[in-house]
Amino acid sequence: MSRRSFKVSRWDSSERYGITVSPASVDDVLAKACMKLGVPGRGATLRTRDNTVVDEDDFLLSGELLPPNNFLVVVPRGSIRTTPEDLLLDLDNLVSNLKDHYNRDEERVTQALHDYRDRSAEANIAAGGLEKLVSTKITASRRDQDPEWFLNVKSRFETKEKFMRDRARSRVVGYLSVTKEFVKGSKDEKVKALLEETIAKLIDKLRKVSYFEGYFDRSDKSGVRLCDNDEGHFSCQGAYNVQECQHRNSINPYASIQERIEFSSWNLDHLIEKSRSVLPCLEEAALRVLGSGGKLEINDDYFFRLLFTIENLKFVEPACHDKTEHTDRQCDKSEITRKVSHR
Repeated sequence: MSRRSFKVSRWDSSERYGITVSPASVDDVLAKACMKLGVPGRGATLRTRDNTVVDEDDFLLSGELLPPNNFLVVVPRGSIRTTPEDLLLDLDNLVSNLKDHYNRDEERVTQALHDYRDRSAEANIAAGGLEKLVSTKITASRRDQDPEWFLNVKSRFETKEKFMRDRARSRVVGYLSVTKEFVKGSKDEKVKALLEETIAKLIDKLRKVSYFEGYFDRSDKSGVRLCDNDEGHFSCQGAYNVQECQHRNSINPYASIQERIEFSSWNLDHLIEKSRSVLPCLEEAALRVLGSGGKLEINDDYFFRLLFTIENLKFVEPACHDKTEHTDRQCDKSEITRKVSHR
């Protein structure tokens, strides 16, 4: 056997070492590699990057069969290779197998990925990525392209995007309805009349921005969409008092009927709470205006931002929707009214 040089590495490390063996046989290379790497030789094997077991001298000495630079990995008996290269190779195999299963039983794979999300924050991220890789339905838009997604969806919605626009609009309309109910409950007729004028202004503003229908529309070009990309992937933005989601959870309502349904449980959470702070301040603003002798008016722009825009809204999963009082987030009393401008 001739004198040969090899690069060797432990199965659990990316560090490589050079060895030279003469004569170069499998047993000689394995023995010297084990000594160099501190690996027990009994039962150990030599393997290539793609996990091929090297147990024949002819294969070992073939420049065509071995990978470039004669790189070999030493794996002790009973051990699993865990180098980055191995893990990525396993990922390739996993994706390939999942695609095969998906083509045969799409519903089962989708449900399995959906269940896997609940294991941990890391699992949720991984499942989202895998679903993108194996699913052919995420980018589908029309009803005929993904009929299952449209189960129990009214026929007037021809695309996923139109349905999601309607879902966003219904959220915003809901905030408007709560505001209207609050005004109806006012016992002071002058205050009520002033607040009804403000509501009319708010409605006019909402019409100009189409009630922020673009919040959930992945194809929106107005700059208000909340998804991370063109495929419609949404990330939880975390509770009102943190910078980001501690669980790093995400969801894609465009991917499957299961995620579309689950998406309805995610919330647009008001940082400065709508019922506990914003609406009482709106009433306070009306009283302040009525007592100003015509010098002040309600700052409808400020209340519009608080009630309907992402300046005061965070999109969160149920676990991050903190329903306790947001005591550290209150209206800026200097902003609730403004001087009357004479145009």
